[in-house]
Amino acid sequence: MMDLFSRYVFRQAAGAIMTILTTLALLVWIATALKQLELMTAQNQTFWLFFKMTTMTLPTLLLIIAPLALIISSIHTLNRLNNDSELIILTAAGTSIWRITIPFLLLGSFVTAFVMFGNFYLQPKSLRMLKGYIVKVRTDMVSSVLQSGKFSRAEKGLTFHIRDRAKNGELLGLLVHDTRNPKEGITFMSKRARVIKRDGSAFMVMFEGHINRHKTGSEDVEIIAFDQYMVNLSSLDKQSSKAISYRAKESYLSELYAPPKDNVYFKAKPGKWRAEFHERLTTPLYPTLYILLIVGFLGHARTTRHGRTNAVVVAFVSSIFFRVMGLATTNMVVKNPSAVPLLYIIPLAGIIFALFLIYSRTTSGRKNKKVQSA
Repeated sequence: MMDLFSRYVFRQAAGAIMTILTTLALLVWIATALKQLELMTAQNQTFWLFFKMTTMTLPTLLLIIAPLALIISSIHTLNRLNNDSELIILTAAGTSIWRITIPFLLLGSFVTAFVMFGNFYLQPKSLRMLKGYIVKVRTDMVSSVLQSGKFSRAEKGLTFHIRDRAKNGELLGLLVHDTRNPKEGITFMSKRARVIKRDGSAFMVMFEGHINRHKTGSEDVEIIAFDQYMVNLSSLDKQSSKAISYRAKESYLSELYAPPKDNVYFKAKPGKWRAEFHERLTTPLYPTLYILLIVGFLGHARTTRHGRTNAVVVAFVSSIFFRVMGLATTNMVVKNPSAVPLLYIIPLAGIIFALFLIYSRTTSGRKNKKVQSA
């Protein structure tokens, strides 16, 4: 149980982190929403779908913002306690540094729990839902939004055109031009087509047409005629009728540990799945590391403003340094499996260093008191 002082510090730090987290999340959401305004304008989607799609990007962003908000709120709270002379009074009264550390560790445990929940469930769930909404947008655009005689762009490099629309909903005189791959341009043309849904995916079935392939820098054009051809609307460049393949960030932890053998993204870059798996296991260690580092540098009272400013800078830079080292190691793991242990060593080594820093500062403080009393 926390005493009165610990509850007071916890409320101060919790209020600060909620303010910072809410502000940053709102700014990020607004920036994301502005990029997706085309959903309601050019693609004629409802505000509710627009809101859901932009909101589905927040969990991934919050997993980045929450630890940063923890760092800022902890530094702000400890700095304010020192400026108000509360740390000085506690130090003079012989209060243990761990009494100050406990409320911050409790706050860090909440952030750790959120990071674990986000890594193991919320992030892949939200990204999969977002992918489903993207399929719905494309399906709606192709099946109902496309206007006869007009070119409509689903995204950059992907354009649709139809001559007319039949009473049964079939698309007549369809043209699909795909230049998203900078190495190759593909054009589908068919007399008629219709959109169907199967296993959560949307497909376009084209009848009596041909495919034109043109490689960048070459004058040759490959033409393939077909009587019937099916294209997955969720990934037209794959030209596949298979179910959706999920990327590493869209996969649950069990799928990262044992990736589906038929997943096209895993086949292309298996190292990303290995790095993502270990990254999700190690990121929950960082909130505890941040708290211990910040307490180690700022948990002791300082009477000089210059010394306090230096400590604030060092505490912030040290926290960011360990995280950057972890991210750099994650990139190494993509190409080199032998670097996996480093992902665990970095935060654990940081925690040991922070504990040693707290212990050394505490021991130094006791010696100074003995000298003064003598």
